Amino acid sequence: MSSLSEEIAVELRNVSKIYQRENEAVHALDQFSLQVKKGEFLALAGPSGSGKSTALHLIGALDVPSSGEILLSGKSIESLSEAERTELRREQLGFVFQSFNLIPVLTASENVDYVLQLQGLGAEERKQRVEGVLKAVGLGDRAHHYPAQLSGGQQQRVAIARAIVGHPALVLADEPTANLDSRTGLALIEMMIELNEQKSITFVFSTHDQKILDKAHRVVLLEDGRRVS
Repeated sequence: MSSLSEEIAVELRNVSKIYQRENEAVHALDQFSLQVKKGEFLALAGPSGSGKSTALHLIGALDVPSSGEILLSGKSIESLSEAERTELRREQLGFVFQSFNLIPVLTASENVDYVLQLQGLGAEERKQRVEGVLKAVGLGDRAHHYPAQLSGGQQQRVAIARAIVGHPALVLADEPTANLDSRTGLALIEMMIELNEQKSITFVFSTHDQKILDKAHRVVLLEDGRRVS
């Protein structure tokens, strides 16, 4: 595994998230605190409804906490405007979801390139990065295939390529192997470990997958929105 920095990539301080559901307050997260070091390969574990995905969405600035504070590289996320949060997601974060979330009318290379277009990179640099990252995830020969022409494992590889092509400091992966067979899932985990080791990308997962839990630097267990380990 990559050597861990003493620098903190993400910190959650007493974070709570409360949703209102049919006149009932649902505590998705309850006073949850966490520090993630740069270069860490960390897994959030726990039963369904424990708050794992909510924690990832909050770290990724896709939602805001009801209370508490979230710091990314020492900067408070909730103090940012919506435009600043959008820029943060675009420039510093990569996302991998269990449903792949690829754009069906774009090829593999176009799906990956879309991130770099949003970052405003020039055509030649985009081309080099896209080719390099697709080769890195073993899809150099599938660049011009559409998602429907790819297997589930190949689509998830495209999603991972898209997540890392912008050189994010942090990749958030929400149940990334849930829709894959065990062999394909293991191959993807090994690939993400390699990216962690070679590029020192920080990974935070929410997962039930024992294969990810076995490979993680550290496992944080949640139950009913609270941290229990």
